[in-house]
Amino acid sequence: MASEILTPALVWEDFKIEHSPEPELIAEYKNDGVTVTRFTLRGRSVKGGDVKIYCALARDESLEKSPGVFVVQDFADGADETFITFLARKGFTALVFDLAGSVGDRGNRTVYPDSVSYANYANCKDSLLTVNGSIKGTCWYEWGVAARYAFDYLASLPFVTGIGGIGTG
Repeated sequence: MASEILTPALVWEDFKIEHSPEPELIAEYKNDGVTVTRFTLRGRSVKGGDVKIYCALARDESLEKSPGVFVVQDFADGADETFITFLARKGFTALVFDLAGSVGDRGNRTVYPDSVSYANYANCKDSLLTVNGSIKGTCWYEWGVAARYAFDYLASLPFVTGIGGIGTG
């Protein structure tokens, strides 16, 4: 069987955001001038429902506008609010999101419908370097799609002046 070389252009050529990312509020709290908002975003529609992307956003409410930081964290950390709160205190609007889905007993997590349950880290952790069939049937593709929805949400916020990214873990 011949291998196919997958370029980003080939993988994402037909991808489109299906709808505006609309947050569904879970909780919000203030901590020394920083507001942290926990919410889910409606991700892509798949058989069995929509992916529900868990996110947390932190910002200094005293700032009218600020640069955004898109944070991708280690699977073990989920959507940890400590780092984004630190960034908000430095003058950034920071968004972190969970990619791993069902891992252990973590409550705040992304929910992948059964048809894409392979995106749950617990289901794919032993096959991260394998593509059987199409790349679009892998956890990596689903994680990329979730990241695209989260990024689009951050980019849509009227108080965000630009976006940088950082990975942790």
